[in-house]
Amino acid sequence: MQGGKLAGVLLSVGLFGASAAIAAPFLTSTNLGPVRVGMTLEQARKALGTPLHYKPDDPGHPECGHAQRPDAGGAGVHYMVEKGRITRIEVWPVDVDPVARLSAATTAKGVGLGATETQVKFAYGAALKVQAAPYNGEAHWLILDDQDKRHGIVFETSKGRVTSFWSGRYPSLTYSEGCL
Repeated sequence: MQGGKLAGVLLSVGLFGASAAIAAPFLTSTNLGPVRVGMTLEQARKALGTPLHYKPDDPGHPECGHAQRPDAGGAGVHYMVEKGRITRIEVWPVDVDPVARLSAATTAKGVGLGATETQVKFAYGAALKVQAAPYNGEAHWLILDDQDKRHGIVFETSKGRVTSFWSGRYPSLTYSEGCL
């Protein structure tokens, strides 16, 4: 393939932001890169080739919390861990301001942080369920269930744009305050 044609193919990858889709692994309903829902933290550490720092969501419940790579520099990928196993993979903005610096992770269809609700609906069509997000009547959860109905992806939006998204298995997929 000639260089110009290859560049055109690479730029057409994903619906929204080809460079982000190429730069990072895709989030699916069960994994992000080598880390899969159901892995132990040790298995995830080995798969990533780097340590993961685990912190309980509540010190009184050490079996429930989140892990993140220490070298992530706020990269926005967190792993929800319940009883030693990853149950959810979360993608958050790098900074508090969701438009300042976005995580490069996207879904296979190119949907990531900053995508509009219209873009998510276009990408996933009738399979997407829309509901009000907990605690914020102006925000939405756009939920995409896997065929097995045991896993899925949730896109959380505010003011019509994706502010975070995550994948995992039920019931962890729909927890609104960590795994407590």
